Amino acid sequence: MNTLLVETYSEYELKDSNIGIEIIKGKPRIIFPRGFEFNQTSPSLLRKEIITLISVLEKYKKKLLQNNIEEKNQKLLDNFGDQFQFKTYLWLLRDYMEHGYFVETERFYKDAKSGKIDFARTIKKHKPYLSGKNIVYTDFVVSQKRTDVNSAINLIHRYTIEKSYNNAGWLFGNIQLERNIRLTFSKNEALSIINKELSSTFQDRKRNLLNNLKQFFLGNDLEGKETAKELKAKNFEHVWEEMLRVIYGNQDNELYNSKSTWFKPTGGKIKTNANTMPDIIYKLENKAYVLDAKYYGYWFDGYGLPGTSDINKQIGYSQAIVRNGHADEAVDAFLLPYQNERDLIQYFGAAKSEISPDDKVHGIFVDIRSIMELYLKRTSYDQYRDELIALIDQYE
Repeated sequence: MNTLLVETYSEYELKDSNIGIEIIKGKPRIIFPRGFEFNQTSPSLLRKEIITLISVLEKYKKKLLQNNIEEKNQKLLDNFGDQFQFKTYLWLLRDYMEHGYFVETERFYKDAKSGKIDFARTIKKHKPYLSGKNIVYTDFVVSQKRTDVNSAINLIHRYTIEKSYNNAGWLFGNIQLERNIRLTFSKNEALSIINKELSSTFQDRKRNLLNNLKQFFLGNDLEGKETAKELKAKNFEHVWEEMLRVIYGNQDNELYNSKSTWFKPTGGKIKTNANTMPDIIYKLENKAYVLDAKYYGYWFDGYGLPGTSDINKQIGYSQAIVRNGHADEAVDAFLLPYQNERDLIQYFGAAKSEISPDDKVHGIFVDIRSIMELYLKRTSYDQYRDELIALIDQYE
């Protein structure tokens, strides 16, 4: 396996750094989130971890765009362009490493004495001879295959492989490929060629290739840009919260808002303040589990636990949910990032507050590596939700 020429850091190694990828003068640097212990000895595992991190940020970015949420409000720094096709680059490079360049195979027909006979064409073109009671052909039309290395799709494929390598090849090391490939047609014409081929192709592998070639041309052309490229989260806590909400939530948390209002002495309204809402709600029958995603680093210095204001606010959320009739009972828990190769979740304690001595907020470590991998999968999360609820109920 080739050496992976990339600088890797944890968030703690670069204070005030943003989580993600930046490429400056062709040199990539990766900053992993807190709690993520990346592999420093195996290039293949490190590649997988880098791809996971970038894929998480891409999925999060896609969600912001779909919901019309401005990236700057989430402190997502992106200088790759709105349609940077990192997944497409990776797919094309992996496919190329496994299969090589796409070569078009053509079927043609010719006269021959042997070969795979096309009887319909033979009967139409050649006269048979009568030999006794048998009809005999001395000439046949046979079908054969030949490769067309100069097809338009082949040229498009070679072009996209070179460009993909320029953008993401640093993840793979040295790969043998052709250089200085130039298209003999415009990108719109390339898309037209690909779409035409897609309309007449039913082979799965070829359709996958054509669809990824199409995605390549739908993305931005970064050729010639000398500026730094980056895809980073300035506040990774938003990403952490989103991942946990997808995996552990089953309710729209906006429905569980807490409101406050200022009134005049006469009773008239002065103003209504902005709503606050819990991060994640999981509701089971008429019991609500109010989960707060805390991107804190307790394991690092021993003092990174949620403070009194966090605890009181969390208890306030659950009390408001019951008071407003959203549930008969509400249970609170903080979810903190950690890394544990054996268990996805681990209970580490509970917090109580003098404002409500009978209530407590559970503290649970969640393996950040597993959460990132689960977030990228299209799967049911019921099993993981059940395990979390069972762990909380054990200490209730």
